[in-house]
Amino acid sequence: MRRAIPLVLILLLLLTGCRTVTPPTNEELGWEEDWLRIAEMGVEPVDGFTLFENKDTMDFTGLYYATWSAGESETITNEDEEEAQVFDAQIYMAVQRYKSETEAKNTVDGWLRQEAENYTVGEQVTKTFAGQSFDILPLLQGKESNPYSHGAAAFAAWKDWGICVELICRDSYTGDPEAVLEDFLDGIHYADYETEE
Repeated sequence: MRRAIPLVLILLLLLTGCRTVTPPTNEELGWEEDWLRIAEMGVEPVDGFTLFENKDTMDFTGLYYATWSAGESETITNEDEEEAQVFDAQIYMAVQRYKSETEAKNTVDGWLRQEAENYTVGEQVTKTFAGQSFDILPLLQGKESNPYSHGAAAFAAWKDWGICVELICRDSYTGDPEAVLEDFLDGIHYADYETEE
């Protein structure tokens, strides 16, 4: 039993030396209250799209995920015989924290390569939105089993975060995917604060 006492004391000292800094509020950052917080980012609402899902409960893994939808929903049965809701268009945003900026960049490069496995893609271009550089891919044609036929995707590494934003559309969607995606990317804001000490 005496051996366990020093270990417990060491663990308590380590735990008291670490603390999580409470993230600043939108107001403290000078952001609008209706901007959705995703990790260290704030996302402005996009015209024509409504927040559909926000998985901030995944923060213990370093992964955050949100979706926005436009148009009417339809329930379909996918190739795995599971029911799924699809819309005229959906925006997916996923951000994942990594151990370093290099790991984030390498992962984002892998995401870019994977996108070509799900869609026929157009020419990749690099553009800057709100001070952040993104690699943009037009999604020209989805696989036959994919209910979404086209769209556009953007990928970036910001600090030690990987960022993926996809706008996927059905044939019924009349908007310009690349213009809508660019509008969305222009509305992402980045906070700079330490989350741990």
